[in-house]
Amino acid sequence: MKKAVVYFNDKLKYVKGKRKFSKEFEKLVLDCLSSKESKRPSVVDLLQRPFFRYAKNLKWFQRRVL
Repeated sequence: MKKAVVYFNDKLKYVKGKRKFSKEFEKLVLDCLSSKESKRPSVVDLLQRPFFRYAKNLKWFQRRVL
């Protein structure tokens, strides 16, 4: 898990200036990769996050993530 967090953080640093990912998506992924299980968001918490609230359809999601 620690390697995944380091990898994701490194990728974020690389693309920060290019705005590859939204801040909401970055926070969502980093929270999900928390090393402490108790700190990870539940499914209910995730679905209430701005990222998923704005995900109106598949095309929106694809443009933001892929």
